Amino acid sequence: YYGIAKGKNVIIIHLESFQQFSIDQKINGKEVTPFLNSLYHGKDTISFSNFFNEVGQGKTSDAENMLETSTFGLPSGSVFTKYASNTFQAMPAIISQRLGYSTAVFHGNVASFWNRNTVYKSMGYQHFFDASFYDVSGEKSESWGLKDKLLFKDSVAYLEKLQQPFYVKYLTVTNHYPFTLDTVDQDPNFKTSDT
Repeated sequence: YYGIAKGKNVIIIHLESFQQFSIDQKINGKEVTPFLNSLYHGKDTISFSNFFNEVGQGKTSDAENMLETSTFGLPSGSVFTKYASNTFQAMPAIISQRLGYSTAVFHGNVASFWNRNTVYKSMGYQHFFDASFYDVSGEKSESWGLKDKLLFKDSVAYLEKLQQPFYVKYLTVTNHYPFTLDTVDQDPNFKTSDT
């Protein structure tokens, strides 16, 4: 695949608490992740089914660190907490400096969670669109921030203004523990299993 995406926009969708087995999974004859299945199998998608993260006490931040730097987390604590101001050899900085990409992160939680406001700068991200950029009031949010559907929808205005080519990451929260959905977000035609 070397050079296959040269000059193209890169969009990473980092799904919180998501595991590969959900792709193409059906429950009671209905797909669990129909939209993700369409992306995963899309002709313009490069997807990886043999991808393993090694997370420790840094949890999601460890997974982000591995994704961006190809390095493991720490035996105790979080890289994002202990080394937030470190100069990382991370993909956002590399792709920006070497190929002229603009870089951004979209996340519906507060910027200071896991020190992302500091770490993302250290990784070379030029823009961080956190909860302060969105209307997170009332039923628009759940315990970890803005609901994913709204994050994707409301971020389009920012995405359209980024200089191209761009390298962006979406960090989702809706499928984070405790795995609850408001009634308005539930599909009445999808009957889940009792697990």
